[in-house]
Amino acid sequence: MEIHSESLNQIEARFRNYILLLDFILRETRNELSENRTKREIWLEQHRDWKKNRLQAAEFRPVKIQIQSTHKSCAQVESEKSTCIP
Repeated sequence: MEIHSESLNQIEARFRNYILLLDFILRETRNELSENRTKREIWLEQHRDWKKNRLQAAEFRPVKIQIQSTHKSCAQVESEKSTCIP
C-alpha cells in the first residue's frame, strides 16, 4: 500500500507543477496581450493623427492663376482649365 500512496503523491506533485506552469503561462500571455493592445492603440492614434494632418495638408493647395495673353478678363487656374474673372 505504501507504493500506491507514493505514486499518488508523485502524480499529485506533477499535477500541481503542471497547474502552476499553466497559471504562469496564462499570466504572462495576458500581460503580453495587454502590452500589445496598449502599443497598438498608441500606434493607431498616431497613425490617425498623421493621416489627418496629411489629408489637411493635401487639401490646402494655393491656387496659381495664370493670365492668358489673348483674353485679359479670363484666368487659367492650375486645377481647372479656364475660369473667367468678372
